[in-house]
Amino acid sequence: MLSLVLTLTAIPAYAAFNVDTLRQLVEAGRADEAYSLAEPHVADYEGDPSFDFYYGMAAIDSGHVSRGVLALERVLMANSTNLRVRLELARGYYLLREDTRARREFERVLAQNPPVKVRENVQRFLDAIRLREARYRTTAGAYVEVAAGYDTNVNSGPDSRDVSLPNLPDDFTRQLDSAAVEAEDAFSTVYAGAQVNHPIAPGTALFATVDGWSRHNSDYDQFDTGLFSGQVGASWRREGSLYRLSALGQTFAVDHSTYRNLYGATLQWRQSTPQGDLTSSISYAKLDYPDQEPRNSTQYTLNLGLIKQLPGHFQPLLFANLIGSREVADDEAFKNIADRDIVGARLGSQFQLTPRVSLTPSLFAQSSHYHGVLMTARREDLYSAFDLQLNWLLARHWSARANVNYGQNDSNFEMYTYNRTQSSVGLRYEY
Repeated sequence: MLSLVLTLTAIPAYAAFNVDTLRQLVEAGRADEAYSLAEPHVADYEGDPSFDFYYGMAAIDSGHVSRGVLALERVLMANSTNLRVRLELARGYYLLREDTRARREFERVLAQNPPVKVRENVQRFLDAIRLREARYRTTAGAYVEVAAGYDTNVNSGPDSRDVSLPNLPDDFTRQLDSAAVEAEDAFSTVYAGAQVNHPIAPGTALFATVDGWSRHNSDYDQFDTGLFSGQVGASWRREGSLYRLSALGQTFAVDHSTYRNLYGATLQWRQSTPQGDLTSSISYAKLDYPDQEPRNSTQYTLNLGLIKQLPGHFQPLLFANLIGSREVADDEAFKNIADRDIVGARLGSQFQLTPRVSLTPSLFAQSSHYHGVLMTARREDLYSAFDLQLNWLLARHWSARANVNYGQNDSNFEMYTYNRTQSSVGLRYEY
C-alpha cells in the first residue's frame, strides 16, 4: 500500500479526554488500539479538530476508512489551510476509490510547494489514480484524447448477403442490401470530457460530467458515429457506503444525424469491505429513436459488481459484474424489435506491469431474448467480447493507450450474426 511521508508539524494535542494518548498511539503506528480507544467517545468529541484528526487517522489506518474520511472532512472545513489534514484526507479518498476527490486534494497540496519527499509520494498517488482511472473512466478536470485504428466490420454486418431465416428450409434465403454486409475500414476518433465535483458538507457532494466522442471512417463515412452525454447528481457517504443519484441525457448519432436519444436516472451504491468493494446500481432509461419510432422503448437495469485487490507481484485488481435488464417497447405492436430480456456478465483484471504501465484484459457476454415474433421466430442473440487495453503514463498529464477488442454476435437470425475486431492506439491529455 502506498504511504505518505509527512514532515509537517502535527496538530497540537487537546488536553481533555486522553487525546495525547490517542496521538501517541497513532504516531506509533498502533492504529487498531487508537481506534478502539477513540470510537466510544465520538459522539461526545466529534467537532473537536484535534480529536477528529487523530481519530480520523486511526480509523483510516485500521480499515474504517469511511468514518475516518468523515472526521477529516470536519477538520478541513474548520481549518482549510492545514496541509497535513488535506494529505490524510486525500489518502482516505484514494482508499475509498473516490479518485476525483483524491486527485483534487493531492493537487492542492502540490500547489502549496510541500517538501520534496511529500511531493514525491503525492506524485506516486497521482500516478496510481491515473492508472486506475484508465479502467473506470472517471476523470477530474477535463481530458482530450485522439486515437486511430482499424475496424474489420464498421457496420456490424454479416459476412454474406444471403441469409437464412429460422423455422424455414435451409435453401430458403433472403438477400440483404450490399450496404448491410460487413465492411472494413480505418478510423480516427476524438474523445473529450470534463467533470466537476463540489462538496457541500462532510460526506456529501454535487457533481456534473460531460463526455463525448466522434469517430470518422476513412471510406465508409455513412457509418461515422458520435456520442454526447451529460450527467448531474449528488453523492452521499455513510458508514462505509457511498450512494450516488444521477440524471443522464445522451445523444447517439450515425452519419452526423441523431439516431437515438436517451434520458434516464441511476441510483448507485458501493460498500467497502475487507473482502473488496461491493457495487450495485438500478437505472431507468427512456430510449427515443427520432426516425424509427417503432424502436422507442423503456429500459430497466440492475447491475451487481465486485472489485477486489488481489495479492501478487503485478498488484492484480479483479472486477466482475452481473447485469440484468428489461426493455419494454412503447408500442406493443413492435415487441419483436424493441421488447426483450437481457442478461450479461463481465470479468476482468488490471495488472500494474510497472509503476507507469497497466494491462487490463476483460471478457464480456450478453444474451438477449426478444418477446415478439420477428418474421418467423422470436429473435435470440448471444454477444461475447474480449478486450485488451494497455495504458502507459508518459508524463504528469500525458498517457498513451493501445486497445484490441474482438466481438462476436450469434443470432438465430443470420442477418444479425457477425464478427468484429477493432484495434487502436491513442494519446490522452488530462488537466
